[in-house]
Amino acid sequence: MPLPPRIKRIVSEQVGLFLVGIRSLHNVRRLVIFILLTAVVWLMDGIGNMIGVHIISETLSLGQALILLAALGLSSAIPSTPGYIGVYQFVAISVLVPFGFSRPTALAYILISQVVGYLIVSFWGLIGLLAGESHSFEY
Repeated sequence: MPLPPRIKRIVSEQVGLFLVGIRSLHNVRRLVIFILLTAVVWLMDGIGNMIGVHIISETLSLGQALILLAALGLSSAIPSTPGYIGVYQFVAISVLVPFGFSRPTALAYILISQVVGYLIVSFWGLIGLLAGESHSFEY
């Protein structure tokens, strides 16, 4: 590629690091475990969203929940404010309205979902922090 030498070096290094990381998936057993665990995580998130919309008396199919999750995941690549305030809600409304949600209902759901997510992460993070303080880590 006709690129400046500095850019070529950076691209080459990054491709090399990617290939080293992907090498771990050459092991068939490890690849199968990775795929299964990925499917389990996506299914758990999807089912969690299906259950979560019942809070606001709506329904969401597994396919719709997975589309929502994929769109929200992709939205994290968009430059945003801390906590994805704004972009996250915009994407959720854009995805949920075509599925029959009203804009206020879609906004209510995604705000509830964000708060619950922050509470869960905070809870487990505090447990991890407290557990880490009780152990002496010497390297």
